Amino acid sequence: MISKMFKLFVLIMVFTVLSSGCSQPNSKQSNEGSEFSTAPLTITLAHGTGVGGTWHAVAEGLAEILRESYPGSRISVIPGSSDGNLARLQKDEIELAISTTDSANTAINGWESFDAAIPLDDVKAIACLYYSRVQFFVLSSTGINSIEDIKAKEYPLKISMGPRGSGMELGARRVLGEYGITYADIENWGGSVIFVGSSDSARMMGDGQLNAYFGLGAVPLSPFTELSLKRDFTVLPISDDVIEKMISTFDYSPGIIPKNAYEGLDKDIPTISVASGLYAANNLDEETAYLVTRALLNNMDKLELIHSQLKNLTPQFMNQNLIFPFHPGAQRAFQE
Repeated sequence: MISKMFKLFVLIMVFTVLSSGCSQPNSKQSNEGSEFSTAPLTITLAHGTGVGGTWHAVAEGLAEILRESYPGSRISVIPGSSDGNLARLQKDEIELAISTTDSANTAINGWESFDAAIPLDDVKAIACLYYSRVQFFVLSSTGINSIEDIKAKEYPLKISMGPRGSGMELGARRVLGEYGITYADIENWGGSVIFVGSSDSARMMGDGQLNAYFGLGAVPLSPFTELSLKRDFTVLPISDDVIEKMISTFDYSPGIIPKNAYEGLDKDIPTISVASGLYAANNLDEETAYLVTRALLNNMDKLELIHSQLKNLTPQFMNQNLIFPFHPGAQRAFQE
């Protein structure tokens, strides 16, 4: 006869096994209705050419949100360039990158730095982040009040155009081209053209080494907010006909530099703008693209703390046209 103690032991063992089975974790968590897992991510995210600029700050902030959202994730942030980032995404060398719609338009047409057009299906969009505007700063001591003045006076500008090959330099060079001004012209007039970012450009204008900077970036550019405290400068407008040409040919958008953006401006300055967004390699798996996008949508309050340009973001703004089609994983996140 089986003893009572043995029967009790068997009952305890059965209950333990059943309880263990019921509490076993599921590798596919619900994620608010998603069928995706939340395993740690391994991602390389490329930003712009400089450390300390807007893109670098945004990239580091996005990386931190991903690390907090998916503990154990390895998110590497590396330098790059607007055009170069798209080329690297096409080659599947990196998973994510920040770039702009003007670079995307250049890529699909095979212009400028692209030896061949990048097919639309070779790169995917994740989220629109903010708009950058073309800005042309000139020290007031030059007496230059318009871009037309530069050519009419054959003024020897000492100008920075942003890092060579960057989206900043591309947009500025295109605008100058519409006015019939080339780098060779500026040098022939006794001026000089260098290629450094906004921080170095503002410092060099403050020291008198440069008298102009023509670039693309967030408004306001903090280095020029600081420069306005010690040097007088103006921001040159872009004419209506050039704005229209840049829109129709290169897919830019109209933009305004508000008069309160910098000390000394007394009116809004017409210009052109491009959307800066987060792009992905086409081969990035749907699960990862979904998790990245969902993390951004679930942390809108943290996004606006990363940089002033990310304030007041909405899912609708983030889901707008970035030239390349949205990744299926990103689409899923926006639809939830």
